[in-house]
Amino acid sequence: MRIVYRTKQDERLCCDFAYARRRLGDDVAKRLMKAIDFAEAADALADFVHVPQFRFHPLKHTETHRFAIDLVKTSGMRLLLTALDGDGRPVVKETALDVLLVECDFAVAEVSNHYEE
Repeated sequence: MRIVYRTKQDERLCCDFAYARRRLGDDVAKRLMKAIDFAEAADALADFVHVPQFRFHPLKHTETHRFAIDLVKTSGMRLLLTALDGDGRPVVKETALDVLLVECDFAVAEVSNHYEE
């Protein structure tokens, strides 16, 4: 799966372990790197469903298909993935979730603190 980053800050957090460790702490940075590595190796979003340690779940109350992966439960930090279509536009909710999980081959990633939203 190809990953596009929402901002340069998110890209640096997801690609530079030393920077992520300084900003997020050791545990969160390790889990973030595992999640990004897994996403890059995955064929589609459906691959996350079969790995319970990521606690992959859809986000409600959005117009587009967005998903979250909890990094460390007690930290509140998570990796948000927004599914994109072949043209790079966010996939709207009318798309069936089962079809999307299998067909989506790239997504926008951002790091978020669950409790600050």
